Amino acid sequence: MISTWLNSLSLASRLTLWYALVAFSLLISSAFIQYRLLSNDLAGEDDQLLLETLAGAERGAIPAEAITSSSSLLGPHVRVLAANCTILAGRLEPETPPVICPGPAGTGPALRTWVAPTGRVWRSASSKLSSKYRIPTLPTNAMWVETTLDRWTDIEVLESYRHKLFALIPVAIFFSAGVGFLIARRGLAPLRSISSGLSDFSAESLSHKFVIGSGNGVNPPEVERLLESLNKMRQRLNYRFEVLARFSADLAHEFRTPLHVLKQQAEIALTQSRTEDHYREVLSSSLEEYDRLDRMVGDTLFLARVEEATVPPLLSELNTREELAAIVEFLDALAVDKGVRLVLDAELAPTVRADRTLLRRALVNVVANAIRHTPEGGTVRVSATAVADAVSVTVSDTGSGVTASDLNRVFDRYFRGHDNPDREGSGLGLSIVRGIMTLHNGTAEIASSPTAGTRVTLVFPDRLEQTDKIVMWS
Repeated sequence: MISTWLNSLSLASRLTLWYALVAFSLLISSAFIQYRLLSNDLAGEDDQLLLETLAGAERGAIPAEAITSSSSLLGPHVRVLAANCTILAGRLEPETPPVICPGPAGTGPALRTWVAPTGRVWRSASSKLSSKYRIPTLPTNAMWVETTLDRWTDIEVLESYRHKLFALIPVAIFFSAGVGFLIARRGLAPLRSISSGLSDFSAESLSHKFVIGSGNGVNPPEVERLLESLNKMRQRLNYRFEVLARFSADLAHEFRTPLHVLKQQAEIALTQSRTEDHYREVLSSSLEEYDRLDRMVGDTLFLARVEEATVPPLLSELNTREELAAIVEFLDALAVDKGVRLVLDAELAPTVRADRTLLRRALVNVVANAIRHTPEGGTVRVSATAVADAVSVTVSDTGSGVTASDLNRVFDRYFRGHDNPDREGSGLGLSIVRGIMTLHNGTAEIASSPTAGTRVTLVFPDRLEQTDKIVMWS
C-alpha cells in the first residue's frame, strides 16, 4: 500500500519527501550524537570533581570542620568511614546514598551511581585512607573516605536540552520539507518546460527542433541529454510521418489506375446491350486488373510486415549454389519466353545464413526484374562469392541500364522507371528486396551504366545470429 501511495505522488512530492526524510534522519542522528557527547562530558566532569575531592580528603587538604558540617546537597561532600563502614564524619541525609562498604584495599577509587526513590541521581567515589595522611581530630580508626555528588543540575541540563530538541525537530522538519519542495520545484523546472512544450507538439511541428531555456547549453547536462534524445525521436517520427505521407499518396495513386480501368470498363459495358463475347472480354480484362490489385495488396502487406519486423527471419545455413540453381530453374521459362539467356555462375558458392523463403523471394524479384529489362539475345548472370566477413550474391544483366535520375529511386515503393512506358509491375519488387536484406542486417546495392547494363548486389553478413531485435533502416 505504501509503494502504491508513493507511486501516486508527483516527482516533486517524492523528492520533497525524500529530502525531508534524509534531513530528519541527519538531524536526529546529529542531535543524538550531541546529546550523548554532552551527557558523557557532564558525567566525566562530575567524576573528575569527585576524584579530585577524594584525593584532597585523603591528603588531609579538607578541614575536619568542613567534613563534619558537610550536610548540603549542593556540590560534593565528604564522609569518613570506619573499617566496619560506619560513618565517623559527615552526615547521612535522607536523600544521600546509603553507605556501601567499599571493595578490597588496593583496587583504587571506586565509582558508583545511586538513584534515590524520589528519582534523584547520585554519584559517589570511595577509597581507603593512606597511612601517610591522617585527618587531624578524627578518630584514629578512620579507614575509608567517600565523596558524593548530587547530579540534579546535570539532569536538568540534559532534560532542558531534550525539551529544546523536541521543540526544534518539528520546526526543522517543516523547514527542510519547504526547502526540499523549493529545490525540487526549481530543479524540475526544465521538465515542466519540456512537458509544456510536448503538449503543444503535433505532426506539423515535428520538423522544428525542440528547445527549452536559451538553447546555449545553460540547462543541466541531464536535461540536455533528454532534449537530445527527444530531438532524435522527433527526427525519427518526422521521417516516419513523411514516409507514411508519401506511402499513402503513392498507394492512392497506384490503386486509382486499376480502379479507374475497372469502373470505365463497367460503365462502357452497361451503356447498351452487348454480346456474350464482349461481356466475356470485359470480365477477362477485369479479372486481370483484380489480379493486379491482389498482387499489389499482397506485396504492400508483406512490405509493411518486413519494414516493421513483426516476425524475425528463421535463419538456417543455406548453400548458395543450391538456392541460386532453384531460382534459375524456376525463372528459366520466363527467360526463354523473353529470349534471354539465364546463366548460373556459382561453382565455389559459399554457405549463407539466411531465411530460405525470404532469400528466394528477394532473388526471384531481382532476377525477374533483370529478365524483364534485358532485350532479346541478352544475358542475365547470377553468381555468389565470399567477401571478407560477408557473402555477396550478384545479379547482372546486359540491358540498357538505368538512367542516372532513376538510379537513386529504384528501391522506392511503387517506383517504375521512365524506361517502363507500359508501367509494368507494381513497383514494389526492389522495395521488398531492400526490406528483406535489412531483416538480415544486410544491404542491397545497385550499379548501372548504358554500356555495361545493371548489376544488383545483395550482401549477407557471414555471421548473422538469430535475434528478435531487428535494426530497421532510416
